[in-house]
Amino acid sequence: MQEFIEQIEFPFLLIISGIILFSSNLIVFLIFLKNKELRSGIYGTILATIFAELYVAFHSITYSILAFSRVKIGYSWFCIFESFISIFFSLFWVCENTSIMLLYLTRNIVKSKLCRNLHLTSFLFSLIISLILLLNESLGLSSINTCYIKKESNHSLFFIAGCFYFLFILSIMFNVWFFKFRDTNKDRSFINGYNYFILISSFLNAAYFFNLMIDYFVEADVSFLNFFSIIFLFFASLYTAIFRIKIEHITLFFSDEEGKNKYKNILKFIFCKYTLPKFKEIKKRLNVKFIDTTENEKDKMIYNHIFNNKDFT
Repeated sequence: MQEFIEQIEFPFLLIISGIILFSSNLIVFLIFLKNKELRSGIYGTILATIFAELYVAFHSITYSILAFSRVKIGYSWFCIFESFISIFFSLFWVCENTSIMLLYLTRNIVKSKLCRNLHLTSFLFSLIISLILLLNESLGLSSINTCYIKKESNHSLFFIAGCFYFLFILSIMFNVWFFKFRDTNKDRSFINGYNYFILISSFLNAAYFFNLMIDYFVEADVSFLNFFSIIFLFFASLYTAIFRIKIEHITLFFSDEEGKNKYKNILKFIFCKYTLPKFKEIKKRLNVKFIDTTENEKDKMIYNHIFNNKDFT
């Protein structure tokens, strides 16, 4: 039974979630990439997190294919390289989501020096930590047989887990501010429920690491907890994919004048049969300013869509 779970069920769950996450994020990534307004400022930071999630999805698919083909990668150069890239994008995702909250708190949602500095800091931090782990020989097969932090390197695992727990705690504080202290006349929700997204996704990732860390504190065989780790990864990928495809800009890019046929038009887009509207048209339909405005233009910042559609809530 244990062998069936590890060799069949784990790869099956990861390849399904990986394909869903990759497909969803690729569509959103292309939409953001095609519009310069969505490549700068806080939206550019969101684009960076989407790119990191694309690699996470690719990593899940790659692992599943290797598992199904019974290829033994062990501690080969491929597994070390895959671990290095995975750690880099994991940390980059944490840093960029932290940056999103900071940019929102400081109201730097447009292109700014702070935004550029945060991008550079995220990149350098992720790269340096990944290199340290590489030189420290901490990369390899994890306890769930994926290429990540090898199971013998508990100190490295604790550090990476700590980064996700930091993001989770920070997201709790951000949500408290968002609901209790945010000035709704000035601070709008720049993307539907992004405060929820950071909170829930960071929680699911933190729960994944919690199961892995128990293995180092308990002498008995707790390999059954690996199943829960995979489940948390599965739901994290699934939730991320659903959230990305439902954000306001994607809904407006693909919905018709009645706010319908979104998914039909997405399928057309995949087969190059759908022409995307211009961003100016999308901004009008959002009925909200893309960037912060002056005190006299507060009324134009009201977050009010012109359609009555559940995708917009």
